[in-house]
Amino acid sequence: MIKIIKLDSINSTNTFAATEGQTQIARLQHGDRPELQFAVIADEQTEGRGRYGKSFYSPKGKGVYLSYVCEGNYALSELQQVTVVAAAIVHKVLQQHCSEALAIKWINDIYRGERKVAGILSERVDDPSGSGRYCIVIGVGVNVIPSEVPEELRQTVGWLQDEGCDEGKAAVRAGEIEVIASELVAELDATFGEGRADDFPALIDYYRSNCYNLPLDFTDKLFNE
Repeated sequence: MIKIIKLDSINSTNTFAATEGQTQIARLQHGDRPELQFAVIADEQTEGRGRYGKSFYSPKGKGVYLSYVCEGNYALSELQQVTVVAAAIVHKVLQQHCSEALAIKWINDIYRGERKVAGILSERVDDPSGSGRYCIVIGVGVNVIPSEVPEELRQTVGWLQDEGCDEGKAAVRAGEIEVIASELVAELDATFGEGRADDFPALIDYYRSNCYNLPLDFTDKLFNE
């Protein structure tokens, strides 16, 4: 079973996971057997990160904030597909927990209507010693329970669950966060854990079918850059 590190609060699960991943890779040089398949799950992120330096608002107990880590064994062309494949996995899992149809926005966001409910950040973390080994960190942030957000985000942030649910459902909501996190880790590990790309073609087709703004040069972006 994959190791899961649970944290109450952290600046960023991806930052924490990247540091831990580098530590584990370095152990390879000493003949150790590092744990290069693990996940980090936090109740809160104080500096959640997105692509291009953007932030991901991550209030305590209101969403899923996790990072999945595995050793990198992919060809360059396959590495380019990781974010798209991860987005397809996240969409499939979240759709089971939402009363409305979700859509993927190129390249790494999940939308409910016109509001963003989830984002994916995949990163390559190299062995600092220059051995050529690396690990992949796939961060997933999901807005699950409706909550107050900063003024600048009120027109863009959405939630997986409906607004206006009574407080009596608080325990159910909290439990669902744990369920969603567990399902995401399991599905990410099923696809990426062995370092193979066997599942990539089917998940890329799924992505195509569920992305509402697929670029015309999608094939070039994914396979030829």
